[in-house]
Amino acid sequence: MMRTPALNVGGRGMCRLRTSPDALVLRVSDLGEREALLQGQAEVFFTTPHYDGYPYVLARMEAIDPVELGELLEEAWACSRPSASSRAGTPSATRRTAPRTVSSAGRGSRPA
Repeated sequence: MMRTPALNVGGRGMCRLRTSPDALVLRVSDLGEREALLQGQAEVFFTTPHYDGYPYVLARMEAIDPVELGELLEEAWACSRPSASSRAGTPSATRRTAPRTVSSAGRGSRPA
């Protein structure tokens, strides 16, 4: 199985390149938005049975507007990032104390 480059946020798929056909798989906010993109811009967005029931669309890279692609990537990031409640216990979400510095006396102290 050939793997293609992908971006994951918090262990969730944000987007990935796809070959055969060449496209970018993008996460969207929900199935309603997915359907709106598929029906509103069929020349740009499509899907395959593999993605049925999931909030992902495939975008034809040669057909998508670069500004719209940027907006969809921002949305994909927002949809994929962990919620604040799930980040609560992670080291990156905990409050960090100021780093210790070495004073002229040689003892560690915290900056004021």
